[in-house]
Amino acid sequence: MYDRVKPSFWRTIIGVVSHIEELELYMGRWDLCDQTGKDPVLEAFLKYGHFPNLSKLHLWGEHEKPATVDTRLLKPFLWRHRQMRSVVLKDLLVNDALGPAQLCDGIKCVLVHARETLRTDARFEMHIFPR
Repeated sequence: MYDRVKPSFWRTIIGVVSHIEELELYMGRWDLCDQTGKDPVLEAFLKYGHFPNLSKLHLWGEHEKPATVDTRLLKPFLWRHRQMRSVVLKDLLVNDALGPAQLCDGIKCVLVHARETLRTDARFEMHIFPR
């Protein structure tokens, strides 16, 4: 179902909630995620979202099967929201869609980018658990 929704739908939804201060997304719950490994809702929020008042971003994956976050979407989102004070990624794998061999490079890239982008008093957490 979510793969057939036009991007304009997500732009409309995200435009309606543009004044939010806290955003928590729970990924990996859609049938489409099982087929592609990507979460269409997460990707839409990262791609189209611009929330000037956002101070807290928490992204939660499934503990049994972590979701993946594309660094090509996450890095620009962090840049647009560099005013955030808290970012927590839990049970997520960060990659740049190049494959699992680049997983550590993707994690390092996001950590370096977060340090350079976010406020000096911001909290950034990434929880990765071995399976």
